[in-house]
Amino acid sequence: MTNTRSPSLRTIILIRVVPAALALLILISIIVVRKVNMEISNQIQEQVNNRSEGIQLAVQTKLRQAIDACAAIANNHIVVNTFVNSENRSSDLLPFIRSLDFPGTPVHNIAVLDYKGEPIAQKLNHDPRLEALKSWLSESAEVDTFVKLDSEGLIVAQPVLYSSTVEGALVTVYDSSNFFDDLVVGSPELAIQLSYDDEVLAHSRFHSLSPAGKLQIPEGWFVSSFQIPELTGLVGHVWQSDRTAAEAASAVRIALAFAVVAISSILLLGLLLTVGFTTRQLNALLGAIKDVRGKADLTRRVSSERIAEFQQLQNQFNGMLSELEKTTVSRETYRIPALVANFTDNLVVVTDASGRIEWVNESFTRISGYTLAEVIGQKPGAILQGPETDPKTIAVMREAVSRKEGFDVDIVNYNKAGEDYWVSIESRPIRDESGEVINFIAIESDITAKRQAEEEKERMSQEMITLSRQAGMAEVATGVLHNIGNVLNSINVSTTLMSSTWRESKLTTIERIAQVLEQNEDNLVEFVSEGRGKHLPSLLRELSESLKEEQKLHQDELDCVAKSVDHIKEVVQGQQENARQVSTNEPVSLTELMDEAIRFNQEALTKNRVEIRREYYEIPNVCTDRHKVLQILVNLVGNAKNAVVECGVESPLIEIRIDEDDDSIYVVVKDNGMGIAKENLTRIFGHGFTTRKKGHGFGLHSSALAAEAVGGSLTVDSDGIGCGALFSLRLPIGTECHIGTLTPALASGHA
Repeated sequence: MTNTRSPSLRTIILIRVVPAALALLILISIIVVRKVNMEISNQIQEQVNNRSEGIQLAVQTKLRQAIDACAAIANNHIVVNTFVNSENRSSDLLPFIRSLDFPGTPVHNIAVLDYKGEPIAQKLNHDPRLEALKSWLSESAEVDTFVKLDSEGLIVAQPVLYSSTVEGALVTVYDSSNFFDDLVVGSPELAIQLSYDDEVLAHSRFHSLSPAGKLQIPEGWFVSSFQIPELTGLVGHVWQSDRTAAEAASAVRIALAFAVVAISSILLLGLLLTVGFTTRQLNALLGAIKDVRGKADLTRRVSSERIAEFQQLQNQFNGMLSELEKTTVSRETYRIPALVANFTDNLVVVTDASGRIEWVNESFTRISGYTLAEVIGQKPGAILQGPETDPKTIAVMREAVSRKEGFDVDIVNYNKAGEDYWVSIESRPIRDESGEVINFIAIESDITAKRQAEEEKERMSQEMITLSRQAGMAEVATGVLHNIGNVLNSINVSTTLMSSTWRESKLTTIERIAQVLEQNEDNLVEFVSEGRGKHLPSLLRELSESLKEEQKLHQDELDCVAKSVDHIKEVVQGQQENARQVSTNEPVSLTELMDEAIRFNQEALTKNRVEIRREYYEIPNVCTDRHKVLQILVNLVGNAKNAVVECGVESPLIEIRIDEDDDSIYVVVKDNGMGIAKENLTRIFGHGFTTRKKGHGFGLHSSALAAEAVGGSLTVDSDGIGCGALFSLRLPIGTECHIGTLTPALASGHA
């Protein structure tokens, strides 16, 4: 097997970089040449267009001069007077016509016609082109200027008017070539042509016509065309040579070629110098590597010139040799501790200074399920932490690592199968001789069983607290009943005494006295003064005293009963806040009740800047136990407040919606707080279950029981930790409870 020698860095750069650079320079040159050529072409084309416009204006000006000259003669008093007064018009007009001298282009023929178009006088006889004017004069009484151009010449005719009546016409005839000759002079680099109906009338003398009668123009010349509106069919063309553009482009090409050669030379020289410098630095590094491999000389170091990249490479290489030197010296030092770490039941994790795993022992793999190959280079939290891992504990560990300090924490981790387990972590930094932290070592003890025992103990403690609370409530209730019973005994004694006194009352004696007086009504005075009735006044006096004493006794007992009743009221009123257990159905406005529940939590909501967003729809009142429903709503708002506050969400929000369907009314309380793990959704309403550190698990449990007590239900939904939660209270709508409806309200804002 033959070894093929790899190309050098110099060869690779020359083969790959130089052709690419040359190609780029050539491409730029082509683009520049095309740009310059286009710019020059545009300038020349603009010159041709301007020249074309100038020739067009000159043709129009010359036509207007010919028309104006003909009109001036037609309106001359000699011509007009001859038409009106002279009978021998020909002899009078002919000398006048022959004496006329037009400036500029010579006139080929001048003629005067009568109103029928017959020649009266003309400079040249027998001009057949005058026949075309007969129809012009005879077509209309109002005749305007007549202009006609053909290959033979240009005819301009003006009517001779007298008192607005056409008496005849004055006609001027020009040879076409003579008329336009001075406008199409041209040059070897400029060609001009005027044609009528594709027949050339005049052209520059520097260029000849082809046998087909077309002006011969080289290809590539710039051209511009124009038309004369006054003479339909008269078209002009202007050509200009492209020699200027070609010469300019050629000059640019030559300049760019020199530039490409110069830049290429400079680029090649720079590349050779750069490659030579780079090669020297790399050869120095290769020499150091050979010394390390061949002589095992870990004290070898590399020095480079002041180039940032090579200095970084030098620092990395020298640092690697230093680390290898330290590792080689200290390998035996750490061999025994490594054996101990591999055979301990505790989990051992070694990370670098930034907290990335470098090594784990077998106990770590056994408990977590992750091998060294799976975790090396990763941070422990990225693979071990999960939904129930305490964020505050995570923050403590991160802060300690960032400060290069140790820490001791208890935390929930998750193994590869997703099962949670508790560990107690003792992490300490490892420092080198200079005191710089180079590693962290964490010893982790599996305390899952211990935590489960503590949780069981806590659960039993909570149950004992609950039983104690219930016993205390029973004791309070017994005391209340005992106190009320004592008062009732007092009331009973008073009523018995008043009843006995009433039965023994002296009122019966008054009845007997009344009967005696009625029997002796006729001799009442004698009966009272002399007979048995003389003792009656003293008897009435005694009876009055007895009745007064009886009245006083009754009044005292009644006062005692009133005081006892007031005492009962005070006892009952003192326990009413803890004894609202009597179900009293009444029409309830859920929107008003929800606002009342929000007011119960108003202080905490405002303090923590929790936004309350209400969405109340038009719903009927519901007939239910006001106090039970209020208890549920207060619990739901309070739990939502705790969820958004303890989670530390940036914009805490509680959304409340009240709506109905065919047979139920729904009160929905949704928050964007810490959320609920999927596995806890079925446990959230259990007695004593809570996800809060300081919670007791009574609120939602009692709320669920209260919802069932009023014939409704309480449900919960959440997408998981950090995704918020939604609680929904359903209450039935009774037909007897459609007493009134609420005004729909939509409101949102900070509580």
